[in-house]
Amino acid sequence: MTRELTRRDALVALGSGAAIGTAGLLASESKGAGEAADSDVIGTVHAVAETVYPDEVTATRAFVRTYVDGQSQQRREAIAEATARLNEGAKRHTGQRFTALSEGDRTATLTRLGVGRVESNPDGSVPERIRYQLVNSTLYALFSSPLGSELVGIENPTGHPGGYKSLFRPPEGEQ
Repeated sequence: MTRELTRRDALVALGSGAAIGTAGLLASESKGAGEAADSDVIGTVHAVAETVYPDEVTATRAFVRTYVDGQSQQRREAIAEATARLNEGAKRHTGQRFTALSEGDRTATLTRLGVGRVESNPDGSVPERIRYQLVNSTLYALFSSPLGSELVGIENPTGHPGGYKSLFRPPEGEQ
């Protein structure tokens, strides 16, 4: 059964991350629509999420938009720059933008660009920045939400209440 990540999940993920994420979200909601991440950026980040997320979940555009818009202005600019580099690489290898590719071609494009072989680094090479700003960021959004953390057996992700009992209870099957 596939479960959908929603705007609410993104808000929870932002809240568990850091105060800067929440501050960024509040700032983006008070700004005009032109100052939030543009549709092309959201489309590319959404395509990355569809590519790297497990089959059990589906990221909605609302989830991705809320998460990206919740970042600081500097981080949104870095995400936009990484999406531009990813689209350039996709066009160079396939003749199409990343969002126009099938999931298999998206995976192949990320592989060709070397994104899976490099360390995540916000100030590094193009593949390192793509990995940091797009791949790892979307995975962080997934796994810091309660739905995403359930997929890997974490009942209460960092920042979410669960009580003393759940903290020290052994994982299911090991009791």
